[in-house]
Amino acid sequence: MLKPKKKITKKEIKRDPLLETTFKAQTYLKKNRASVTRIAIGVAVVVIIAYVLIGQNRTRNTEARTAFGKALVAYASNDLDNARLQFEFVSDEYSGKKQGAMADYYLGKILYDQNDFSAAKLALEDYIKSSQVELLTSNAFIMLSDIYVGEGDLQTSIKMVKNAIKSASNVSAKAGQQIILAELLLGNDQATESMKIVDQLLTDDTIPTLVKNQAEQLAGKLLALVPPQTFK
Repeated sequence: MLKPKKKITKKEIKRDPLLETTFKAQTYLKKNRASVTRIAIGVAVVVIIAYVLIGQNRTRNTEARTAFGKALVAYASNDLDNARLQFEFVSDEYSGKKQGAMADYYLGKILYDQNDFSAAKLALEDYIKSSQVELLTSNAFIMLSDIYVGEGDLQTSIKMVKNAIKSASNVSAKAGQQIILAELLLGNDQATESMKIVDQLLTDDTIPTLVKNQAEQLAGKLLALVPPQTFK
C-alpha cells in the first residue's frame, strides 16, 4: 500500500516558514505543539477492541476481525514492528472494510510516532478517504495537521484541525483541538482570529482544567499582539 517515500528529518521539520514578523508566534507554536498533540490523539485501545468484536460479521468479516485483533494486540503490547506488518496486511487484504480502514489509522499512527511522516501521511489520508469509523477520524486529522506544520504548510494544517473539530467525539476533545487551532492561527499571523477562540474557551466553564490553563497561557501571548480591549 505504502509508496517509496522520503524521510522527513527533524532539521527539515524545524524550518521556520513564516515571515520575521511572526517568528515569536511560530516559536510558541513549535514549543507547545508536541504536548498538545499528544493529548489530542490519545488512543482508547480497549474501546476499539470492543467496537470491532461486537459487530455482526460473517466469514470474511470474521477473518478481517481476527487479523485486525491480532495486530491490535501486538500494538497494545508495544510490539510495534510486528504490529506495523500486521496492520499493513489488514490494510491491503481487507481494503474497503472497516477493519482495513482502522488498520490504515493505526499504521499511520505507528509511523507518525516513529517520525516517518511521509509514510504516515499516506496511511492517514487513506484512512480519511475510506473511513467507516468516526471514532478515530478526529485524531487522524490532528496527526495530519501536525505533519503539515512540519512541512511548513500552515494553511492546510489549519484546514485539517478545523475538520478535526467538526468530527470531535466529545466536548473535551473539541476544546483541546480548538487550542491547537488557536496556536496555528497565531503562528499564521492571524492573532485576532486566535484571540476569538481563546476568549471563548476562557469563558467556558465546561472545558477541562488542562485546556483552560493552555488557553490562559496563549492569552498572555496574544495580549502582546492584540489590543486588550478586543477581549471580552
